[in-house]
Amino acid sequence: MIDANPRKPAPSASALEISPATYSRVFEGTPDGQLVLQDLCRRYYRDPFVAGGIEGERETLVRVGEARVVSFILKRMAMTPEDGNDVGD
Repeated sequence: MIDANPRKPAPSASALEISPATYSRVFEGTPDGQLVLQDLCRRYYRDPFVAGGIEGERETLVRVGEARVVSFILKRMAMTPEDGNDVGD
């Protein structure tokens, strides 16, 4: 029987703990990972402030959210085993 949905849903966060070493291996340990991280930083890790009333406020909030994801990745990569798994997100 052929699986109609070849993409399996990702395990829930509670079922999956990804170590800081995994983040480092993925984003620092391979040339492709380094390129992806550089691209994420270039696109999303920037000054979030956008002037312009309510639309500027909305765009600022979007940019803050985008930057938080990149910040999370960078913090995880910098962690040591002694730090545990909490990056204070």
